Amino acid sequence: SAWNDLGGVAKTDAEGRFLIRRLGDGPAQLSVRKEGFGTVYLRDIAPNRMDVKVRMPKGGAIEGRIVSDPAPESCEVKIWRYDEHFRKEIMVRGFRHEELRRRPAFKVEDLAPGSYTLTAEGPGWESEAPVAVTVERGQVAESPPLRLRKK
Repeated sequence: SAWNDLGGVAKTDAEGRFLIRRLGDGPAQLSVRKEGFGTVYLRDIAPNRMDVKVRMPKGGAIEGRIVSDPAPESCEVKIWRYDEHFRKEIMVRGFRHEELRRRPAFKVEDLAPGSYTLTAEGPGWESEAPVAVTVERGQVAESPPLRLRKK
């Protein structure tokens, strides 16, 4: 997917080529995602470039569990990564974790190698503290418990 003033999405062909139409005139941001690989983000791509090449790293995963007493029925887990372009943490993945009381464990796959911060929140609940995790190519990183407390 790509975006600037406007946005567009495209799938690659068998050789990995893609064309995204109907973007604005300014520099674009690009994200490329494929199962089994880490998402790649490219920033400030000049409009109408035909030579953008993307190398995708083998993805890794994070396994973890959410701890609270009592447990809420559900929460939202957010995965953050520092982005040099924006000079701040940005959320790269988020998902709703349902049935938390019955199944507190989670696994997130297809993350690019690097350092991440995990948080969780739900109605009336928040993370006690963010949790830091490092993901390596093709490996599963075990996260420390993500602890929730009542707001």
